[in-house]
Amino acid sequence: PTEVHDVLLISNDGIPISSHIKLFETDDVLISGFFTAIASVDQELSSDSGLKSIKRGKMEILIEEGVNSRLIALADRDQSNIRQSMQQKFREFEINTSLDEIEGAIQGNIPASAIKLVEEIGDLSIKFSIPQQTKWIATLAVSLGPIMMLLIGLI
Repeated sequence: PTEVHDVLLISNDGIPISSHIKLFETDDVLISGFFTAIASVDQELSSDSGLKSIKRGKMEILIEEGVNSRLIALADRDQSNIRQSMQQKFREFEINTSLDEIEGAIQGNIPASAIKLVEEIGDLSIKFSIPQQTKWIATLAVSLGPIMMLLIGLI
């Protein structure tokens, strides 16, 4: 399975708004400043759509830039299903949350939508499963394949 472990929502000014941390016990302000610095350097170096992920060992840090905020998530890997779900939820948050609410969060009035967003993204998990019919076909192919090869060889 691919799952999201840690989520941090920050303002474009680099102030932490809300977080859902499972793995790393660290200061939200420190992480926010780090990613704000990375985003600033990235903007100076490139004019394209911006930094989308950072590989960190076996995990990836996924980054989504919004108009008023930035979403950072630590996941097992950058899988399209996780990314799409993350983007959809973040877009909805950005559309439904005003700049005043973001500024209010900076002063300690965290909107319920920000808390909901980081919890929903923090609970994302995608499991890869093989349908039962495909499992049966594969089992039959593996077990009957050698027999069929013998029969074809005898003909």
